[in-house]
Amino acid sequence: MAPHGHDRRMKRLCPAAGAARAHSRGNKKARARSPARTGLGGTEAPEITAMKRVVHQVGLVGGEDYDSKAERLEQLLERLPADTGATIVFTNDRSSFNEASEVVAACKREAGRAHNRCKSERLKAAVSSDKLCELNAGEELGDWTCGVCTLENGWLADDCSACGARRGAFPKVSVVIADEKAGNRSGNWTPASCQIIFNYDVPRSGVDYVRRLSALEPQEAFNPRAPRVAYTFAEEVELKGKPGRDIVQLLKGTRKCVEASKKAEIDSVLGLIDYTA
Repeated sequence: MAPHGHDRRMKRLCPAAGAARAHSRGNKKARARSPARTGLGGTEAPEITAMKRVVHQVGLVGGEDYDSKAERLEQLLERLPADTGATIVFTNDRSSFNEASEVVAACKREAGRAHNRCKSERLKAAVSSDKLCELNAGEELGDWTCGVCTLENGWLADDCSACGARRGAFPKVSVVIADEKAGNRSGNWTPASCQIIFNYDVPRSGVDYVRRLSALEPQEAFNPRAPRVAYTFAEEVELKGKPGRDIVQLLKGTRKCVEASKKAEIDSVLGLIDYTA
């Protein structure tokens, strides 16, 4: 062990050494407090990058004041256009998986019946028009614009001639179980495979929330009409627990790294779910 006198001499010779060690300890504490951590060399943390590219939404469910999760999921699926990109519904257990699957199946059946009625009406209009061959069908009966690639298609077409998106049918919706601890998955999903995710159950942690975001495809720069969305169903009691607090911290950390319009979007969500104040 070096004598105390030697240590004092080293401090006099290298006065910056002690300050550097103190500064290093202070930085470690600051990094532990900050939700927007940075990587090596000051690069942006992966979780912040993942959060920034997604539109985050939360819907309160349960209790006497709000719809149940099944009712809310049905409402949202009924509003999804048929040409919406692939959608994944994440659940935490088998019970929620079964419940969400029943909702998806019922909405799909109803959408199929509506599609068949619409197609039948279009065919009747074609048959009943004596001058159909003389008409500009697009102007008289209405072309439809694909929501995926924005191409205009003929009024009788069921599929987009460019990208194959369906018209008036149900979008592709998958229900899966995301098990954070075991890493098990019920159902098939791969990273970068969908446009929208629904967290039917609140993710068990911030890490689980970010991992689910990996299922979303990268945003297409040429088609800003199709944002990547993460919609989470949550009861108020869940938002006050650790999972809710983790999501709040992720959003607050992301808010420090985005432009004004994205801050406003995040502030809207935090105003609904932030119980930490």
